[in-house]
Amino acid sequence: MNLLVILIVFFAFFTQSLAGFGSALIAMPFLIAILGPDVARPAFILVAQTAGLLFMIQYRRDWQFSDIKLALIGTLIGIPVGTWVANIMTEETFMLVLGIILIGYAGYALANFKLPSLHPAWASLFGFFSGLLHSAYNVGGPPLVMYHSTHEHWLARRFKGNTQAIFFVMGFVVIYEHYRIGNITPAVIQNYAIMTPTMAVALLLGVWAEKFIKQDVFRKMVMLLLICIGIKLIFF
Repeated sequence: MNLLVILIVFFAFFTQSLAGFGSALIAMPFLIAILGPDVARPAFILVAQTAGLLFMIQYRRDWQFSDIKLALIGTLIGIPVGTWVANIMTEETFMLVLGIILIGYAGYALANFKLPSLHPAWASLFGFFSGLLHSAYNVGGPPLVMYHSTHEHWLARRFKGNTQAIFFVMGFVVIYEHYRIGNITPAVIQNYAIMTPTMAVALLLGVWAEKFIKQDVFRKMVMLLLICIGIKLIFF
């Protein structure tokens, strides 16, 4: 079991390093199947938050509070809702919804569809769904990426910096929610200890491998993989 967890976490964060997204989208379906949601959810958010600290150091000068404040408010409202939703769902329903999320986001990305420019007030709504999904599944990225992509004037580092800043704040709140309801157990800490060095090695290797891999092709392959995972979660 530990070897499977290591392989899953390695591939998830290797993908994150190369594509800039996707660690939770790839890892969570497999980790939940192996560890169960009560261990997989808090263990992965702990390791993702550790990675988030590294990302925040990297992008510490590239985010602006004025860009993220409305989305951040929405995420803070959505997080307790996501905790409640996750706690009332059966594992079968939990995996079904996760499959729908994977297929929906991958299909959106492959279609190269872009939302039109939106009023800033929409940030709170997208933030709400991001907080909900991050708390329930650790996959709060799609709503934020969809909304942030409407800001075409943002440079790449500003886009990544703003997104990482929101995730960093969300991560602490989600971890607190897991602590509050008693999900931070010895099994969670044990799996966090296994995942963390794997995450660090995967990120470093991803940075090294980046110059050898065409990112556009790699991202499409990741999206096709997410669709395959989603179909399996829904129909098998």
